[in-house]
Amino acid sequence: MTYLFLPLGFNSMVLVPDVDEPQGPEYHISISMNCFNPSSFITTLREGCNEDGRYVGDFEMGGLQKTTTVCMGATAYPMPKVLNSNVFSSRSHDWSFDSTQLHWDCVFVEVKRVRRFCYRSRLDRHTILAEFRPPRVRKGGNLKPGLPAQLVLNPAGRPLFHHILMSALIIERVRLQVDPRG
Repeated sequence: MTYLFLPLGFNSMVLVPDVDEPQGPEYHISISMNCFNPSSFITTLREGCNEDGRYVGDFEMGGLQKTTTVCMGATAYPMPKVLNSNVFSSRSHDWSFDSTQLHWDCVFVEVKRVRRFCYRSRLDRHTILAEFRPPRVRKGGNLKPGLPAQLVLNPAGRPLFHHILMSALIIERVRLQVDPRG
């Protein structure tokens, strides 16, 4: 099933099934600033298409490294305990939250165009659970909007959907984060 990330106001977006797909779950994703640490932002994930939906989880990133956290349900961990990225490359990420293990690999399909594939583990790459396709931005003077980000969820990934979605959001945030070293 293919899902689209669509903007909804200045600080939120929704994840909805593509129009060509059967109905599936929908999610509301919002971002807010940590008022005590204005360089840190909290991304909250809820079921449904509005901010009143059932809370799934959140993560905080930015600012000081010690404030980066991931929370799903009532369980929270420091980000480095949950997401382990290959120190030599941003192409490989391991997600470990309680008993849920996932592995993400980045593949370049064209120059400057990547896709991320999610597997059950680094050692088990036989079944692709999901694929994340970052948004395609408009170029130059093109006035048409770019393509929205997509998440393709395969049947084997359905039981892990919350973890797949949360990890994809975090990995994309990490990819887009500005390196303070310049």
